[in-house]
Amino acid sequence: MVLKQRALLKSIISYLDDKKELKSLLENFECLSKSNIYFSVDIHNKIYSHIKEHVVRYIEVASNDLLKKHFENDLEISEELEKIEKEKPLFGSNFKSLLLEVYSDQQKQELTKLLQDVSKISESGLKVKKDFIKGPREAAQFFLHNCTGILKAESEIKTEGTLKGDSTEILDRYFKVKRENIFKGILTGLDTLDLYCRGMRPGELWLLMAYVGELKTTLAMNFAYIQAIELKKNVKFLTLEMTYEQCQNIFCCIHSANFTLWAGSTWDDAWPITYDDVLEGTLTPRQEEFLEFLIYDLNNNPEYGFLDIYQPKEALTISHLMSYAEIEHKKRPIDVIYLDYIELMKDAPGTNLSKDSYTVNLNNRIRDLKQFALHFNGGEGIRLISAYQANREGKKHADKNDGVYRLDALSYANEAERSADVILYSYLNEELRGNKEVKLGCLKNRTKAPFKQFIAKTRLECRKVYEPVLSDAERKADTLTKKSAKKADISSLI
Repeated sequence: MVLKQRALLKSIISYLDDKKELKSLLENFECLSKSNIYFSVDIHNKIYSHIKEHVVRYIEVASNDLLKKHFENDLEISEELEKIEKEKPLFGSNFKSLLLEVYSDQQKQELTKLLQDVSKISESGLKVKKDFIKGPREAAQFFLHNCTGILKAESEIKTEGTLKGDSTEILDRYFKVKRENIFKGILTGLDTLDLYCRGMRPGELWLLMAYVGELKTTLAMNFAYIQAIELKKNVKFLTLEMTYEQCQNIFCCIHSANFTLWAGSTWDDAWPITYDDVLEGTLTPRQEEFLEFLIYDLNNNPEYGFLDIYQPKEALTISHLMSYAEIEHKKRPIDVIYLDYIELMKDAPGTNLSKDSYTVNLNNRIRDLKQFALHFNGGEGIRLISAYQANREGKKHADKNDGVYRLDALSYANEAERSADVILYSYLNEELRGNKEVKLGCLKNRTKAPFKQFIAKTRLECRKVYEPVLSDAERKADTLTKKSAKKADISSLI
């Protein structure tokens, strides 16, 4: 390992005043700086840190003479610089191959140490922070909590730099988006929402807030369904409240209510099917045929993405979520993760679980989820959406104010206001239920102003939420544009 790290340093230090070599050395440095490699030897770390400072200031790697002068009073580093000088520099694919080797060696060392600690916890116990943990279950939780670093890719998405020198990257990104028509937002299927939010983007945390029984989970499931089935994305839906079987049935019923697919089709006399009929086995013979067709369609249609349902067998911690997501992403890239829902997650081992600490722990959990969304897969980011419980006072205020919520309706969580990128709400009362409607609004939109409340239609018997055809009055309203214009605008986003 020491010899390989010397070779890495040799390949980012200038020994000749050659412009072509200086360019190659700088390319090597950029590869190394974006990697997840760390220098395990302290003197190597000091040398590398000084090279980084030099590159930031002068946009070129440091020379050997400069390093010798800087560390002339440190005998140990001076001697190490002489050893580094004897190594052979590597460039291009050879340098990248060395990066992979060093990273693999580091992963092996980290995994060996982690497995040793896991074994010790399982057998005799180990003190972790202030807690002494012992037993197979605790060992497994410790492994999940600490293995995410090993799952990282060898290189990171760039997450640091200086405006003086790096600002040209802004132009590069802009013209790449313009040239390739790149749109990173993933739409929800509700035109008004998509028009204002422009889709969900990597690194964003969205919260779907509602009071008990007022469609926060149903709304999340409709978004997930649209993104997987109609937009061909790979979606993970993590359920902490419902069973795997319940989620399967609901998604199937939502699929049966897709009027774009089934209205006017050979199944026009059978759709939609209701959740209660599926649960109780009371479908008509024709609907049973339709159900069989729906299952075949979901299993075999190549035009659909993947909608994976995961019901953890134990309470979900942030470390469990991170490990699960990183592992699954290696199998098949994930576009969106749904979490139902934050309040039902479990705090990490060693967390203060007293009643007074509930608010602190919940806020920490939200902050951790935002950081997870930002840093997923080496800084690539992931779209993370969670349902969230509105409190009673918030519900009372909404009842008195035409269904409009305020941010203080978020139960116990000041951090939700800060960390969430978008906070949506849904509102129901008896009149809306009778009219098969739900009011939807936005309390926060980090990149744009929150949009005004609008009304969507529901078919609660099959858990479907959709946007209605607009009336003449709605077409003239300030909050909405003409349907034809919206459709054109939305289609341009896809």
